[in-house]
Amino acid sequence: MNLTNGNYEKLVEQITDLVLSKLDGNGDNCPSFCGADVKRIVDAGASRIGVVLGDSATAHDWASLVDHTLLKPEATESDIKKLCKEAIEFGFASVCVNPFWVKKAAEFLRGSNVPVCTVIGFPLGATLSDVKAFEARRAIFNGATEVDMVINIGALKSGDDCTVEDDIRAVAAAAHENGVLLKVIIETALLTDDEKVRAC
Repeated sequence: MNLTNGNYEKLVEQITDLVLSKLDGNGDNCPSFCGADVKRIVDAGASRIGVVLGDSATAHDWASLVDHTLLKPEATESDIKKLCKEAIEFGFASVCVNPFWVKKAAEFLRGSNVPVCTVIGFPLGATLSDVKAFEARRAIFNGATEVDMVINIGALKSGDDCTVEDDIRAVAAAAHENGVLLKVIIETALLTDDEKVRAC
């Protein structure tokens, strides 16, 4: 689908209408309720939210809260270039690519305000902590200004919270010594409610 700005805004509007109708049957009460929820989430420290509901949102308002992501293993250089072009055009929060593509994405985004994000230990989280830390440092060297790491899911599910904490700490040290933002992926679909709480 070729999304011009007008088409993009129409798509956003259609998705918003669908979400609103699913939430309360007609969507009449949701904008003020959802607005309060969004404000509470932002006030709690969130810098990005997956969905913004309300009549006044534009394509650019939505895009600024979204990491424009392409993590498919078959992604090509032309796919990454297109991703970066879209990120600049719509003002996405970042471009998120696999570590191999960080250097190329940084080149494509040079001179724009769109940062390069990459994933560490993705998608399984089962990589050794020192390898994750090295992967983060290498990605930062290549131009990443944000890193999203996957926790050691198996360790968490085994009740080994210390290993999970040490794993996060190793990548956090690599990110923070370079002034880079770190986000932690906890893979909630694989966790029980108790495990989600412990991970957080």
